[in-house]
Amino acid sequence: MDSALAGMLNALTPVFVILIGVLFYKLPVSWSKISGVAVALAGSVLLLFAQTGFNRLEHPLYAGMIVLATLCYGWNVNLVKKHLSHVNALDVVAVALVGCSVPSLWILISTGFPVFSADQGFIISLSAAVALGIAGTALASVLFYKLIRSAGVVFASMVTYAIPVVAILWGLVFREALGWAAVGCLLIILAGVYWANRAR
Repeated sequence: MDSALAGMLNALTPVFVILIGVLFYKLPVSWSKISGVAVALAGSVLLLFAQTGFNRLEHPLYAGMIVLATLCYGWNVNLVKKHLSHVNALDVVAVALVGCSVPSLWILISTGFPVFSADQGFIISLSAAVALGIAGTALASVLFYKLIRSAGVVFASMVTYAIPVVAILWGLVFREALGWAAVGCLLIILAGVYWANRAR
């Protein structure tokens, strides 16, 4: 699956935040937020179809895994806001990452991951993984949980609508095709985000 497609599927997160929040956590949501999320979601779907790689998507199971992940994100955001808003964001992230390290270590061992190798490809790959883990996971999670505490779950989840934009920009770096239809869909997404948060 292309990175742009994966990034666009992540835009489902705010939808699951609202649905789970309303169904299980009694989240008060205004119609402007619901309509804004709906507009942004529509833009994400149109953006998905606007990508040339969509027609070549041969493994729907992988797309389903990303959708399942966004469902988990939506549950996580509501859970943190409801039960962990009094806990320091750094502590929440530390416990979460330590908990993830156990199954991650088991996966590495079971797949024959080398402890260390002087191979240049190994060093570059490991360095990239470390950089993503520190900046893209640990630091980003701390900032995200701080945003949940200060701005609310729906607003905080709206940051995921930047993911399709970033994914497409990286696609351009790696020479993936991008047409004017995709640019128009991005404008729809941004309009939905603005509509949902215009009161703030």
